[in-house]
Amino acid sequence: MANNNNATVNKANVSAPQKQKSEPKVAKNEPTYTIGEFASAPTSVGTENPDIVTAALTVSGKKSFTVSEAKEIIDKFKKKEVQ
Repeated sequence: MANNNNATVNKANVSAPQKQKSEPKVAKNEPTYTIGEFASAPTSVGTENPDIVTAALTVSGKKSFTVSEAKEIIDKFKKKEVQ
């Protein structure tokens, strides 16, 4: 009898699946570019300053990025509070 009660209790405690954090949406065949390539064309990622591009992408730790990844990283970098 005890096993049947435990099975009922376990079923009652099952919760709905948790939502996972969404990854940035990247097209599967989107080309990647290096930090230097983005720095030489900073307007492609929404800034005029190649130094911001270089700093933001270098801090991220990756070597190559899609345009959408680079834009997202640079936008977050530009919004960081200076301490």
